[in-house]
This record gives sequence, C-alpha cells and structure tokens, in this order.
Amino acid sequence: MMVGILTHYDVNNQGAQLQMYALYKRLEELGHSPKLLTYRKNYDFNINENFKNQVSIKSIPFFLKNYLIKKGLGLTLHNARKYKVNQKYRLTTFKYENYAIADIDIAVVGSDEVFSLESGVNIMMYGHAVNTDNIISYAPSFGQTDINRIEKCHCRNLISSGLSKIKAISAIDDNTMEMIEKLIGIEPTIVCDPVLLYDFANTHVKFDLPKQKYLIVYAYDRKKRN
Repeated sequence: MMVGILTHYDVNNQGAQLQMYALYKRLEELGHSPKLLTYRKNYDFNINENFKNQVSIKSIPFFLKNYLIKKGLGLTLHNARKYKVNQKYRLTTFKYENYAIADIDIAVVGSDEVFSLESGVNIMMYGHAVNTDNIISYAPSFGQTDINRIEKCHCRNLISSGLSKIKAISAIDDNTMEMIEKLIGIEPTIVCDPVLLYDFANTHVKFDLPKQKYLIVYAYDRKKRN
C-alpha cells in the first residue's frame, strides 16, 4: 500500500528524525511504499519555534538574539550546520507529497508530539483534510497539552471530531491515552516508540568512541508551561 506519514518531518532535531526514519523503514520492511506528508506547520501560539525549527532568512534575527548573543558564535554555527546536514539527509532519504493531494491508500499519524497544541493548531494531525478516509495513528503524543489547554484554545470540537474518525488509534504515553479517552471515549492501545520497532541493523555507521568515560544527557530545552 501507499502509506503517508504525518509527523514532524522538517525540524532541526535528530530525535524526531530518528523516529521518522524508523517508522518509514519499518513500513518498507512490511512491504509498503511510505512517503512523508508535507504541510505548513502552524506556529500561532509560539512564533519563536517557527524561527528555530523552520530555518530561513526570517530566522536570522532570532538566531542572532538567542544564539549568537546569548550562546555564542560556536553554537550558532553548529545549529546552522546541523540543519543543513539534516535537511540534505532527509531530501535524499525520504519521498514526500503534500497531505491534501497525496496519492495514498492510508495515512499514519505519528509518532512524536503530533497532537500537541504548544505551538499551534495543525488540523491534519487530527485527520482533517487528509487525502484519504483511511487514517490510523502510531505512537502519537499530546506532549504537555491537557484538557484545560484544549478548552482554552477552543479546539475541543475540532480535535474530537478528527480523532473519532481515526480507524485505529494508539498512544505512546499515559497522558495521551487519558486525553483520548476524555475526548472521544475510546481507550487507545499503548505502543512503543517506532525506534524500538526497527533494529537499524543495516544503518550502523562507524564512529570513534570517546577514550574517556562519558555520559549522555537527554533533556528538553524549554520550561514546562504552568
């Protein structure tokens, strides 16, 4: 089948890219033909995220203020290089088509925080206006979005009507499971991160390990919203 994937496909974030890659490759292993569904992401609630993740000429003032001045030239150049490397890799690895006109048999929403309202409202993530009636989800998350946030943004009907049409709905965390139950009265299946579905046996790359002991720290770069 032709399978469209709705996720965060164009962000300067290796974690999101890894999840996307794993789901894409797993679908290929199952005999399907996946493609990433493109869209213009909404950042009405957090304009700075647009400048940070959708790197363009308009991002220059943001990076000058938040990276060059606050964090120095080194980190600024690092992020610019990282975006170019990630962008080139994505363009040579994945197939793309716009979600509203894509020639697909089914769409998969996920993974990652695709249901979140932290940055803005993205209707396609709830199944609206996607060019197929066959929509499922895999490992989606609401992130820090809760019912109060949804009500405050006047989005409950929009989200509920979309989720109720998803033919097989899952969640990656307890909060998302509880949110789905509250919104549409269905208990979704809890599933693992797509990175755990794919063994990456054919994607190992050679690299030099540090000679000294090292520690990997994973953390968010934003404060929790009150």
